[in-house]
Amino acid sequence: MRSVDPEYFRVMQLPLKAGRLFTAQDSPGSERVAIVSESYGRLHFGDESPVGRALDIRGSVTIVGVVGDVRYAEVTRDPAPAFYLPSAQQPIELICLLVEPHPGMRADVVDRLRATVNSIDPEQPVEGITTLRQIVSESTADRRFYAATAGAFAGVALLLAIAGVFGAVSRTVTERKRELAIRVALGARPAGLRRLIYGYGLVPAAVGTTIGLAAAFAGSRLLGSFLFEVAPTDTATYVGAALVIMAVTALACYLPARRSLRVLPMHVLKSD
Repeated sequence: MRSVDPEYFRVMQLPLKAGRLFTAQDSPGSERVAIVSESYGRLHFGDESPVGRALDIRGSVTIVGVVGDVRYAEVTRDPAPAFYLPSAQQPIELICLLVEPHPGMRADVVDRLRATVNSIDPEQPVEGITTLRQIVSESTADRRFYAATAGAFAGVALLLAIAGVFGAVSRTVTERKRELAIRVALGARPAGLRRLIYGYGLVPAAVGTTIGLAAAFAGSRLLGSFLFEVAPTDTATYVGAALVIMAVTALACYLPARRSLRVLPMHVLKSD
């Protein structure tokens, strides 16, 4: 339950899904009304519209609107069902004041807030002034630390994979320079040799990448609890990793192949 002013939904940018929002006419002497979140409506009324239905909150309260869900605890948790009552009909002692500053207002907005409250009641304490951005940042601090740590290890692993693939494929192509020289001497065309060289490296790399993607997919459930609005089987991540490995493999094939094809076959055969 949240007791709010009519402007709360606009300031918090909560979308109206059905019915209406609170107005100044929702006063202590008028009919008691409430607004519910989408998840609250689904939980208690299923597929039926909650608008016009009654709630028992120290008496009968009529639902006049439905708004979008909000993650009040943590951004990584699913939104909890909530209902809202107009503060004029349900006053509370502990007040959380939401302030929407004008565009261009600077850090002195905090001092202005304190001065405004003190001008009304000098004995009223003003505590816990913060921003919504800071609240969100604090709620995701541990997840961002895990993400940064995992990202650093993933970056190191990717660099090791790139270095290993490049070194292994490059060495494999270089060691077959005698075979390439013989093929050139027998009349093989450069285009055909390049296709052959790329086959040396790309086919094993494609097989290894496929096996790696399958292993990553199988172990993706272990990462599910650390992710927020990103699926453990994110297609872009899998495709990106595969493309990086294949691009490195192609480069590892291209560089030694270019050097080998520039050398005359006679020089290669004589050197052996």
